[in-house]
Amino acid sequence: MASTEGKNETENNEEASSHPEESPLDKLNRLIDLVKVKISEGDSELESILRQFFQVNISDQRDNCDKVFDDIIGVIQSLQDLQQYHECLSMLWLAGNLCKTFSKPDIKINRLDECGHLANITAKHMFLDDKKYDIERYTLPMMQHLYEEMKSVETDASAPRAFILCHFFSRLGWCHFFINNYKDAANYFSEGLKTITNMHGDKAKEFLITGACCYEVGECYRLMQKFDDAIEMLEKAIEMYKGAQDVEEEEKRKCIDYCNDRLQKCRARDSVL
Repeated sequence: MASTEGKNETENNEEASSHPEESPLDKLNRLIDLVKVKISEGDSELESILRQFFQVNISDQRDNCDKVFDDIIGVIQSLQDLQQYHECLSMLWLAGNLCKTFSKPDIKINRLDECGHLANITAKHMFLDDKKYDIERYTLPMMQHLYEEMKSVETDASAPRAFILCHFFSRLGWCHFFINNYKDAANYFSEGLKTITNMHGDKAKEFLITGACCYEVGECYRLMQKFDDAIEMLEKAIEMYKGAQDVEEEEKRKCIDYCNDRLQKCRARDSVL
């Protein structure tokens, strides 16, 4: 008697072969619908379907993948809710590849930024579930791949690009942070800070992300027991947060309170995560 997994594999292969004339986009849409049905039914056997996604040649679908991209993002969010992290990353690889089909640079880097955001959320979930090996083995290479793709995009929109670069440095930093590689994490967070200040100069203090970069570096230093350096960065973070103009006062206050809590730990020589 065939196993359930073998039966599902056969059914999915038969489903794929029953649409020989469909276009690449039609096939992607059909596979997305199939994944949605399986998720709604609580069926976690997605591997065979995910393999079919990567057999679809989308290289000539220039600027035709907006809806498919949005649908894939929705599937990824559902998979995150179900804690199916490897499936999330598989779909993120697909979404990242779809980004290559967009000809407009600004659209491409914003789509890659969206992928990076979801990859970062997946890394946080993995960290909370104590899946550090999976972060190092799968999520970190994914983030690096998305960063390299984004960095290669040529665009005249230098200011938005600087923000997105800064976000990616932060995301790469958090991936290293989650696997206790605080030195590399601090280096990436510092690159983010350098990127935003080089682009905007003194105006950078008006952005919440500037304070966040300072906080992130400071927290790494605290965990590395470099307490004096940590105090310097956390005090700078508070100063930056106070000057931020792109955030509500309540959110600003939360950030400042959190920094003050970390400052107290530094002064007490507390390096516990």
